[in-house]
Amino acid sequence: MLRDLGYDPGPIDGIVTDDTKRAIADFQRERGMAVSGLIDANTHAGIVEIHSDMLYYGSDDETPPR
Repeated sequence: MLRDLGYDPGPIDGIVTDDTKRAIADFQRERGMAVSGLIDANTHAGIVEIHSDMLYYGSDDETPPR
């Protein structure tokens, strides 16, 4: 999902690498979250929400109605 949102986590192989941690940290930083480079519950929820909105509305640049 990170790749779909414009972050490069490296190869999608189930292994958490420095690239994966960097992509997670970039996502967290840009969303105003605590930056750890790890997927915690808050980060997971944010990724899923934005990815779902992107799939539904067609772009992560569009703000869906709330």
